[in-house]
Amino acid sequence: MKSYLSIWLLVVLLLFSCQRTQNFHPSKISGYDTIRYKVFRVDSGWGYDILINSKVFIHQPFIPGVQGRFVFLTANDARKTAILMIHKMLRQPGLPAVSVRELDSLGVLYDTVKKFQDYILNRHKRYTRVR
Repeated sequence: MKSYLSIWLLVVLLLFSCQRTQNFHPSKISGYDTIRYKVFRVDSGWGYDILINSKVFIHQPFIPGVQGRFVFLTANDARKTAILMIHKMLRQPGLPAVSVRELDSLGVLYDTVKKFQDYILNRHKRYTRVR
């Protein structure tokens, strides 16, 4: 009896998880869905969320398309990237991706962020070694 109950519970959970994923797939966006972005502050910079029908679909605290975890220097850089991602979501199926070339064309300062964060990290390492 317990095995039937556990199998039933597993089936119900799978059905609910599949239904939720299907509702938020970018290729299923209709004209009635509301898509918007929200820029937010992170520890040392900015990130963004993309919301579909007021539910977070993409949470992006770091610059996408750049190796490593680097935050946006300005809220405007995060805003421009979020708008690009929304345009891509509306034009092509699947999850959108951003290339370094696209970041360059938007004027997002990812290279400056990387150099600055590397400088801070190296400075911190030197300080902790001296102690």
